[in-house]
Amino acid sequence: MRKFGLFLCLSLLFAFTGCSDSDDVEEQGGTVLAKPSVAVTTTTSSSFKVAWDAVPNAESYKYRLSQENETGDELVVQPENSTSATALAFGDLDPKTKYILRVKAVAAAGSGLTDSEYSKIFATTLAEEAAELTFEKIAATNPTYESVDVEIVPSAENLYYWQVVENSLIEGKSDREIVAALKENISELSSGTVKKTVHGLKADTEYTVVAFGYDLDAGKSTSAVARLEAAFTTPADDRMTIAITVGEVADNNVHVTFEPSVADGRYFADVVAAADIAGKSEYEIVVLLQNKYGAEMTDIVRNGKFETDVAVEENKNYVAVAFGYNVAASEFLTQFFRAEIKNGGDEPGMSEAWVNMACVYGTISGQPGIGAELYPNDKTVKVKAGGFTLTGPATSLEEIGMTEASLRERIMKEGIDVTPSQGSYQVSAPTEYGQVWLFGTIGIDEQGNAGEANWFIVKAQASASTEPEILGMSDKNDETGGDEPIETDAWSDITAVSWEMQDAGLAIFFDCEPNKTATAVTVGAWTLDMDKFPAPPTSLEEIGIRSESELRSMTLEDGIALDMEKKYVGLKTNAGEVWLFSTVAADAEGKNGAVNWVIAQVPASPSGEYGACTILGQSENNNAGGIELVGSTYEDYLGAWTLVSYGSAIVGEKGYQFTETPLQFNVRIEKDVEGQSYKVYGWNADTEFANANPFIMNYDPKETEGIGGWLNIPLAQVVKTEGNIDWTLCPRFLSGETYYYYTNTDMDKAFIGAREKEGAVVIQGGQYEFTGGIGVVQILSMNFMGIDKDNPKGEAQTRPLETKHALAPYVLVKGDLSASNARNRMQISRKAADIARVQATINTFASLSTAAAIGAPRHVAKPTNIRQINGRSTGMLGLGTTSESMMTVYYRSDR
Repeated sequence: MRKFGLFLCLSLLFAFTGCSDSDDVEEQGGTVLAKPSVAVTTTTSSSFKVAWDAVPNAESYKYRLSQENETGDELVVQPENSTSATALAFGDLDPKTKYILRVKAVAAAGSGLTDSEYSKIFATTLAEEAAELTFEKIAATNPTYESVDVEIVPSAENLYYWQVVENSLIEGKSDREIVAALKENISELSSGTVKKTVHGLKADTEYTVVAFGYDLDAGKSTSAVARLEAAFTTPADDRMTIAITVGEVADNNVHVTFEPSVADGRYFADVVAAADIAGKSEYEIVVLLQNKYGAEMTDIVRNGKFETDVAVEENKNYVAVAFGYNVAASEFLTQFFRAEIKNGGDEPGMSEAWVNMACVYGTISGQPGIGAELYPNDKTVKVKAGGFTLTGPATSLEEIGMTEASLRERIMKEGIDVTPSQGSYQVSAPTEYGQVWLFGTIGIDEQGNAGEANWFIVKAQASASTEPEILGMSDKNDETGGDEPIETDAWSDITAVSWEMQDAGLAIFFDCEPNKTATAVTVGAWTLDMDKFPAPPTSLEEIGIRSESELRSMTLEDGIALDMEKKYVGLKTNAGEVWLFSTVAADAEGKNGAVNWVIAQVPASPSGEYGACTILGQSENNNAGGIELVGSTYEDYLGAWTLVSYGSAIVGEKGYQFTETPLQFNVRIEKDVEGQSYKVYGWNADTEFANANPFIMNYDPKETEGIGGWLNIPLAQVVKTEGNIDWTLCPRFLSGETYYYYTNTDMDKAFIGAREKEGAVVIQGGQYEFTGGIGVVQILSMNFMGIDKDNPKGEAQTRPLETKHALAPYVLVKGDLSASNARNRMQISRKAADIARVQATINTFASLSTAAAIGAPRHVAKPTNIRQINGRSTGMLGLGTTSESMMTVYYRSDR
């Protein structure tokens, strides 16, 4: 079992960040301990409990408890005290009373570190005799074919559960039967008045709304079931339909007819290979067609009835698809229609695709998290994954009324898709302490056929300081992921681990020496939380890594490419810190060799400018593609360029969605102030506006890290004023699940760029630290926002044509890459993707990023990547990687 974020940081510590010349370590939190993230775990009428994750380098914690009286004044209940634990319980308290707890992390004496600020939380005890919950109002209004507005007003602030359900499912059932039927869906509760629009309903279907008090810990209802006074029926779906008629296949040709219910209806229609869309969602199919025909899909726009003859290959099946779609808003205007075309292709069957799993746990946005690390076999090109909460412990599928066949059917129907392009092979979800989960996976092969279902049942960690408990798993599951055969002698020794005192703080370096077979090396680096060890670990087993095979998989999944010229990696560190370093070398054919590893510790009190680290343990076999940037003149950047982004953010009224589909702009860079700045045209999805209203990009001739001629994009910038509206180019970033924009003009290096030796320009987002609890973030994109000068804090306007934002990093290539140069476009897109995945390859940028603390940002849009059914979470996994540690990447000083 592996812990993410705390015990063994699964995210590599190569995230793009750094210090400017004016930054010191304290501004990044280097000398001040982080505040504990405290959460209330249990509340009664006379007590409450809290817990928090251990703070790195904290020796102990101080806390004090006070009570808020009727006038709002604080009365001390418990004066300041100390503890080494990460959980507290307070008893003998007054009922229905608001308490204030403050907790701070304490640094060890003589460590050079400073105590954290106090974390402050509120906890209100329950009333002694809480009356049974009733509901003053349950209303459902404004039903559409797929949504309804719900309002629920409870009689008290008790916790309760509610859901919009098909009336036929509960009609005539008792309260006990209704609660039992809905129990599986209950993962979070509401309190107070709820007003919400619920989406995902079926057209022409009768629904009702139910609500009842519920105790998650006890797993039972605490009140009678209240329901809507009269059921409501959603209206019929009056959107356009599209009938698809497929003729007989003859001589590898088939006649297909598309006929919309509206005579001149506009829609998109095409015929695609069945294998190309197997297992894909409707949105993913649209993205596939956009990649094939361009974002507007002009070649497959149809108006009214459309007939076509399609050539098909023998022994290959196809699917005719048709749909109405608003490209600008990224929204479907009709249902997604499809019809199969059989031409002798293999029917989907049971595949040999298989996915092993291992449990991982930690925190997600400050909440407890639980999930699975996935290890697909070589037959698997995609994974279907599902996560389901259970009402109590179980050791087998039979105990919860399931079979592997029924689990397989449910995952195929409700599971999320996981592919290598989405990041690491890991799925995770926020959880309650002690919640029991069932995780399942299915491998999908190249033909779209699904394999058998794998599964395990786990009880989530009981507190921030404990581990989950595996209750049962498939007999076929291999938690190590299975040993991949090693077919090459490619190898890299780790020859030295040393520390160096630099202007920005203490750094650690590890040197690699690949053998002659090795043409590339993947490296991994993790810090170890020493609070979890009685003594510094000397082996992988003591860390919690079961085998070198598991470490090899971790390195290949999470690692970064070694710079084969420098042959070392440098990272920010702290005195006394313990590191695990690993390498996996590959040969010219791309075959990966065995893993090598070293556990090393920085001296507790480094003396001098540099020195050796202590080797605590290493592989018994150890013998103790970066990007090259070049200097540029002011004139080098002038002219016409094609910009290709790493990915894109699709933004609409319902929220945003990140994709790895690159955007491409024809950008023009012209002189502004010679030798100092440029005007940049065309860098936006709203091409006409961007070409008419350029932004400013600065040129810095000063040599940094041996390279002169850096580019800096300061943000925010006002590019045009229309009446009271300042159209402002604003930086965008992600924090938690919110896609923020920032309107202040104090980011002097929101984006940083330089030329690489092949002539392309590489531009990456900088790192900034925000106040207000957001912390350090990386700038991802920029877009135009209309800010009202008379009401700058009001809701900003957006450009109607700017529905997609280009996500950094960006690669600019000289000239115009037309459609005839598709191969060039593909190569540039891959370069941008490689930069985004392997950020250490552009670590020279780190010294130019500011990370200065600035004010709170504004934000729009909520994420749309969490599926909602009937207003409640389905309990499915939220796909994502563990949060990246903000570490500075270092180069060695001249000695």
